[in-house]
Amino acid sequence: MQDSTSLNQLPPSTTVPSKNPISMILTMMMNPKAAIESGLSHFPWFVSLLISSLAFGTFFIQTGLDLYKTGQEPLTYVLIQLVLGLAFGAIVIPLIGLLIWPIIRLKKGTLKLTESISLACLSYGATLIYGIVGLCFSLLLGWKTALAFGATGVLWSLGPLMISLRTATKGDTVLAVVLTTLVGAAILFAWQALQYIS
Repeated sequence: MQDSTSLNQLPPSTTVPSKNPISMILTMMMNPKAAIESGLSHFPWFVSLLISSLAFGTFFIQTGLDLYKTGQEPLTYVLIQLVLGLAFGAIVIPLIGLLIWPIIRLKKGTLKLTESISLACLSYGATLIYGIVGLCFSLLLGWKTALAFGATGVLWSLGPLMISLRTATKGDTVLAVVLTTLVGAAILFAWQALQYIS
């Protein structure tokens, strides 16, 4: 009887989620709240960094391919865009997680720094999926896909990011919307700026 009572007092989410990256990406896309509440502490933060790096690598290379197909840029430009995208996802996105962590803590959130980094990186799992699909269409069918798949994937990921931030800040919807808007605008601005610089 005592054991039964103890079990009833356990929090609703006590199962350790899968460490499978694909499973975690899909969870962040479909149910970010569940991922934040039960998954981040068990998911290696460096794997989430790899996910965001690949996500922006597939996004940026599509920009390079689009311009290469029209003869505006050489093949080396495509490779430069790939490197820029990989670096962007590996450095800038974790940095966003680092910057929002103090805000989460001020709102009495309990996420650790590594979990905040994972939150930011895993939110762009949809960008990776869109990027892979877009890259296939670009290489196999010759389509221009940077906007249709790349930018769309980044925008789609703002939904999971907003829900994740709202969960991490104990339900502060206004703050989550503001932070998500700033992050989304900054990323798209940085993407455009890097095209001119490179």
